Amino acid sequence: MNTTKVFVACALGALIGSIVALQMNPYLWWIGLLVGGLTGYLSYEFKAVIAAVPKAWNAASWRPSKEVKWATVAFICVYISIVSIVLGIAILNPIPKREVLIAKPDILLYSFLGLMTSLVFLIGLTITLIEQPKLKNNITKSFQLIALYCNPISVATFLPLWCLYKFITHLPAMIAFIFKTGWSIICTLGRFIKFLFLLIHSDIRLLCGIDATIGSGIGYLTGNVLIGMVAGGVFGVLNYQIVSLKILKVVPVKNIS
Repeated sequence: MNTTKVFVACALGALIGSIVALQMNPYLWWIGLLVGGLTGYLSYEFKAVIAAVPKAWNAASWRPSKEVKWATVAFICVYISIVSIVLGIAILNPIPKREVLIAKPDILLYSFLGLMTSLVFLIGLTITLIEQPKLKNNITKSFQLIALYCNPISVATFLPLWCLYKFITHLPAMIAFIFKTGWSIICTLGRFIKFLFLLIHSDIRLLCGIDATIGSGIGYLTGNVLIGMVAGGVFGVLNYQIVSLKILKVVPVKNIS
């Protein structure tokens, strides 16, 4: 039974590795070997790998901070809004290929969409301004500020400069946030890989990774993924039967429960 598992893991890894190596740039063909070896390593007793993933993730013990959660929510909301508007325009007024948006204008449609967008923006900005202490319950002042900052001249001149100023002043904080979050994610992934490796590693799994790498190399050199697949599987079985069982006396480990 283990012989079959070894053959399948090595052959699968060699197949995928050969395909990747042949598709890569000639100077990057070795990436296929890494992919094939990793595939062979993980595909042996794959159920054990699946069972180990939640345990390794819990051991990594990282949860996103409040800032990361809300940044993700904000990004998703903005993304969905933009995509919805674009899809709405495309669905309501389909444009033939090779034609730009202005090439087939629909005055009523775009006027309506512009009106609805303006109303949503107006209502949201008004509510935001009303919440400010100095403008609380002062609807007239709120609309005056909207007219001042949202008229075409302000949008074309003041607004870009204001956005640039805000971007520059907040840039250090944004960079610090990105680095802090990125470092946390990297550390978490590192701990996850470490715990996953400790849970699933075995000599037979390592053998599958090595032989899948060899098969990937053969598949790349011959230019035939099937030859690489068969070579990987055969090398895996030979190494398992001769080197592992007879020479090293390796005893297969039990699956993770």
